[in-house]
Formats: sequence, C-alpha cells, structure tokens
Amino acid sequence: MSNLSPIMVKEENYDYQDVENYISINHSERIKEVSNYIDENEEEILNHVSKICHKILKWYNGRMVYLGDFLQYLLLDEFVNVAGMADKTNKRLLDVYASFLYNIVPINYQSKAEKDFGGN
Repeated sequence: MSNLSPIMVKEENYDYQDVENYISINHSERIKEVSNYIDENEEEILNHVSKICHKILKWYNGRMVYLGDFLQYLLLDEFVNVAGMADKTNKRLLDVYASFLYNIVPINYQSKAEKDFGGN
C-alpha cells in the first residue's frame, strides 16, 4: 500500500511522486487493461492519471484555483456530465478517479467543490 493518505493530503505533505506511486500500486492492472484497450503506453497513461489526481489534490489544498470542466464535474459528482466530456482514455479510467476520490481525498471535497464551482 502507498504511503499517501488523507491525513497527508490535509497537511499538504505529499508530492507528485506520492500520487504516482499510489496509482501504480493500487491500479496497475487497470492501467494495463486501459493501455491494451486504447493501444497507448502504460507509462503515458500512468502519468496522465497521476497528473489529474495531483491537480485534484492541489485544488483541494488551495494551490490551484482553475480546473477544467471535466474535473469540476468529477468533483461535483455529476457522472453524466463527466462521462460526456471524458476523452477515450478518461472514459476507461473513471473507476480509478472514483477510487482516488473515495480513498484519498478527504470527504469534504464535495462541499468545497460546491462552493468553488457551484452546481452545474
């Protein structure tokens, strides 16, 4: 199991490598499946997912104000909009993002998203 935890997120005691390690340790099989399905390199997909998850943590800690529509809808838990906006890679990775939000990002992220982005 990775060392990344909700406590570290609250204390901003993490870095990009922590996020990438969490994704690769906990979701390596899913990354491999997606890589085979869309014919992209596993490392590129891991990097893509890690960047998105790192942006979410930066936003949560107030270090990143702007997030695109896809991430805003993801954080607002508006699945229909998320699925509609997702590209072919992200459509196959929605379960990874959901797991990351559920297991790593503190539960009050939805309240923060409502405040920051409003209900779209």
